[in-house]
Amino acid sequence: MKAPLQVLVIADSDEQTDALVHRLYGEDENVIRHRADSREALIAQLEVRPWDVVLSHQQSRRLKPAEALKILAELAPSIPFLCAGGASTGEITAVRKGLPACDEPEHRWLTQRLEQSEAMYRQLFDRVPIGIFRSTLDGKLIEVNRVVLERSGYDSLEALNRVGMHNLYVDYRDRERLVEMARTDSNVAIETRMRRANGETITIQLQARVIRNDQGVPLFLEGTLEDISERKRAEIALRESEIRYRTLVETISDWAWETDAKGNFSYSSPRVMDLLGYQPEEVLGKSPLKFMSPQEAERVAPIMNGMAMAAEPVVFEHMMLHRDGREIVLETQGMPYFDEEGRLAGHRGVDRDVTERRRADRDLRESQQMLQAVLDTIPVRVFWKDCDLVYLGCNKAFAQDANLSSPEEVVGLTDFDLLWKREESEFYREYDRRVMESDTPEFHIIEPQLRKDGSEAWVDTNKIPLHDADGNVVGVLGTYEDITELKRVEVELAKRNVELLRANEEAERLHRVKDEFIAMISHEFRSPLVTGKGYLEMLLSGRLGYLSDLAHEKMSVALRNLNRLSQLIDDIMSFHRMSHKEIRYQPHLGAVNLAAMFKECADEFLDRTGRSENQIQVDLVATDPVVLGDEEMIRRVISNLISNAEKHAGERANLTLRVVEVPEGKIRVSVSDDGSGMTPEQCQSAFEPFVTTGRFNNGMGLGLAIVRAILQAHGSEPFVQSEPGRGTAIWFDLPRAERGET
Repeated sequence: MKAPLQVLVIADSDEQTDALVHRLYGEDENVIRHRADSREALIAQLEVRPWDVVLSHQQSRRLKPAEALKILAELAPSIPFLCAGGASTGEITAVRKGLPACDEPEHRWLTQRLEQSEAMYRQLFDRVPIGIFRSTLDGKLIEVNRVVLERSGYDSLEALNRVGMHNLYVDYRDRERLVEMARTDSNVAIETRMRRANGETITIQLQARVIRNDQGVPLFLEGTLEDISERKRAEIALRESEIRYRTLVETISDWAWETDAKGNFSYSSPRVMDLLGYQPEEVLGKSPLKFMSPQEAERVAPIMNGMAMAAEPVVFEHMMLHRDGREIVLETQGMPYFDEEGRLAGHRGVDRDVTERRRADRDLRESQQMLQAVLDTIPVRVFWKDCDLVYLGCNKAFAQDANLSSPEEVVGLTDFDLLWKREESEFYREYDRRVMESDTPEFHIIEPQLRKDGSEAWVDTNKIPLHDADGNVVGVLGTYEDITELKRVEVELAKRNVELLRANEEAERLHRVKDEFIAMISHEFRSPLVTGKGYLEMLLSGRLGYLSDLAHEKMSVALRNLNRLSQLIDDIMSFHRMSHKEIRYQPHLGAVNLAAMFKECADEFLDRTGRSENQIQVDLVATDPVVLGDEEMIRRVISNLISNAEKHAGERANLTLRVVEVPEGKIRVSVSDDGSGMTPEQCQSAFEPFVTTGRFNNGMGLGLAIVRAILQAHGSEPFVQSEPGRGTAIWFDLPRAERGET
């Protein structure tokens, strides 16, 4: 190591001393400095040790540079002397002029001594490893050393001044900021970018101060320049490397960690929170063994101690305890690291959560055992062969068919070694080869097979090619079922099919008879009904003469019964048309005004039943309730719902017709009552045909079935909600339509 430079500084304060040494030697730590601020102190220091150089600050008041020079000439003439405020020849000249009067030989000697010191200063000035400069406050360079020229790429001070300070700075505002700071601070430093002669830019660190005269007037700016480009690049590369490392460590799914020489955690990535439920700082300073059960810690401790002896990563599995007490299985990859002297500094590694993998391995083993159990218990026969058609395995059922005592006995045998007939064996092998050569499965191969009791069976076989990891065919897998009984059932089924065909023909004949019967009802029943209703209406109107009150009452009952019978016939015909497979009801869609329809249906209900107006209410929540539908069929739906409510709710029940807007541009139509209600069983079967919901079971139970058929043709469905004693509500949704829309 180079011996330290012994520097004696003549200055009034430590601040002057530090500033002077720093300007000449920068941050060089190999410089030992001492201060002398008086004649006595200088003489004492010269007696203490041999100094490499004596520096005198130009502005030193207590011990003038000229007086210090005389003392050195008498006591230590061989020690270089340098007088500098801003480290310049100008200052040395000033000192020379300030020497007291003396005889000519002494003056010449002092002048020569000063010139020698100046030459030594210039040598030091150019050899220091940092750039030194002086400039006017407005930006003209007064003096620079060799380092400044080398860093800037110019060959002289004149060349630098021709370029101009504003072109040397990438951002000239940095120069202005430096000058402004130096006006107020004794010593300032900034980082900036400098443009070299070849156009490239470098990062430099500038340290400077403003030099003033005795009256405090700023004279010039002096300072040092250091090229820190490589350091900045190294810092940036280091930061980027640290960021990449940190990002990698903190984003990988594994838990990265580091321990010290004592085995305690000195670093932990955030992944520990996901694995064990602890924040990274909670594990620092603790041993990994602290997070294990006592039994596991006892098992793992020797492994961790042995890691120090390993020259390559050690991989092992162990269990750690989650914060909530769960056991987590971890796979550790760790490796020791050592200090510069080869001593163990700690371990680094990663832990991976393999709990699920271990659970999957266990599940796989259990699954394989379960698969083998399934293969051995299912009635399907399973076998597999290699490319030479040699058996590799089978299940118990196949072994029993082949008259083997266990599945293991089949390994290494061929079909010719089993009890099959030779022609059967050749037939099996032919299919095996075809499946492997074509690499295509074949299913439902119906084959005969000789049983161990000598009888012949029929089997339904499937054969699939087996592949290795590269997709190459390496064998064939086969399964088959004994379909001997199925063959027998097929024969029986064929007989049954003939009988079923005959039954179907009979059902079609009966269906035609039913259609003819319904047509006959429509024609034969309607004609006398119309005539009878006409005469009864004429009688009741008085056009055929006077009727007594009793006769009028009886004729009214007869007319109501005929109307009821006519309605029943209409319901039967409507339901027949809508449920007939060959007749599809297609609604004639148009805009239906529900407000007008509700009024018509309500008025018809009041006229027909003679009830008071307050027993039926129309509630138009939706504004302008116009829906898209078949007007006549929608009227029938509402009428049927009113009639249904009239029948099952009771004479005192109140009815409500309501329309409201619902999402998706639809209108909800509901008919509700506050009558006796229905049971859940009745609600479930309410829309089934021939099921009545009325209290007196009057009617054929087709009204709500017709409602559902009409709504389904409109793409809708009816819904019912009811409870005994709480009334009933039936509703459905239809799309909103504009008036006149079709």
